[in-house]
Amino acid sequence: METNGFICKKPMAYLEHYYTKFQSEEFYHIYNRGIDKKLIFKSSENYRFFLQKLKKYANGYFNIYSYCLLGNHFHLLIKINEFTDRKLAGKSTHDLVSHQLKKLFQSYSLAFNV
Repeated sequence: METNGFICKKPMAYLEHYYTKFQSEEFYHIYNRGIDKKLIFKSSENYRFFLQKLKKYANGYFNIYSYCLLGNHFHLLIKINEFTDRKLAGKSTHDLVSHQLKKLFQSYSLAFNV
């Protein structure tokens, strides 16, 4: 699965969205679409697998308020958790959350493309 990812608070992809930093207790609209609008979900098992991975990587980092999975793209509405200094361990909230999303997208892409 080849994807273009955007992390933003607005419904469309604008240049400033690439510079958006995740902050605790804030809501974000996350969306991703297959390159050239190609399918990223081809079977019901793909949808189930993605949701399992989403739950795994969200746990402890952000809450999922809603999601919409379509054949060639998806939308998530999430709220970032507040982190203790111990959990941050010298990292920023943005670093923790973006790392979890990166793992989600990479793990799904790897499984999809096998």
